[in-house]
Amino acid sequence: DRMAREAYSHEVTSCGWWPGNRMFPQPAFYAYSAPVPPGLDAEPVRPAAAYWDSQLGEFILKYDDARTAPSPEQAILDFCQSAYEAGAKLAKWDRASLERSAPAPFK
Repeated sequence: DRMAREAYSHEVTSCGWWPGNRMFPQPAFYAYSAPVPPGLDAEPVRPAAAYWDSQLGEFILKYDDARTAPSPEQAILDFCQSAYEAGAKLAKWDRASLERSAPAPFK
């Protein structure tokens, strides 16, 4: 549809969580880049439990693997950041134009 065409007319990266479905029946975090650059499936992502799922065509970090990590929050942040970096590197995105420094944390 028109909305999807516009959304995917430029570089796209996405990460999120879903509860599972018939195709992948367990809760997990996902991450992908679109269009998928060649070689993305071979790129390493963090943490070590994360992997490329060829059936889904995206990186997966199972919820239980994140939940039982020494630092679950850091595991999820590492997953999203490393998946983004892998896609941006292979697709040769202009990262200087796309990225901003993180704001200082609230006190």
